[in-house]
Amino acid sequence: MLRRIRFLWFYTLWKVTRKERFGLIVGYFEGRNEDREINKEWENATLKGWPD
Repeated sequence: MLRRIRFLWFYTLWKVTRKERFGLIVGYFEGRNEDREINKEWENATLKGWPD
């Protein structure tokens, strides 16, 4: 499954133009950073326990 997703990702990058490719890469990493921050908040909440 993951291999197919990765293949589609690279196939998409190959198909789009260089400018669009740069935008996609930037968007991908921005999305990953947001996910990381959400995960941090989630970890903090679960470590502290839910507020009553």
